Amino acid sequence: MVVMDKRRRPVHQHAIAGEMRKVKSKMQHPDALNYVMDGLRKNATIELYQSGCDEEMVKAVTGRSGV
Repeated sequence: MVVMDKRRRPVHQHAIAGEMRKVKSKMQHPDALNYVMDGLRKNATIELYQSGCDEEMVKAVTGRSGV
């Protein structure tokens, strides 16, 4: 998966991690600071499979060579 900035350039993982830290700091859940980016990837993978995507599509979206 590629996240783009306003100029349509790929955003680096560190920028996304920084944004996640901002969001997590505002969350009320006691475990929010323990959330990690791989957890989001796992959730996205599950959602893709549940919506009917095949393995090749899931690999293409998540950027993983193995599922």
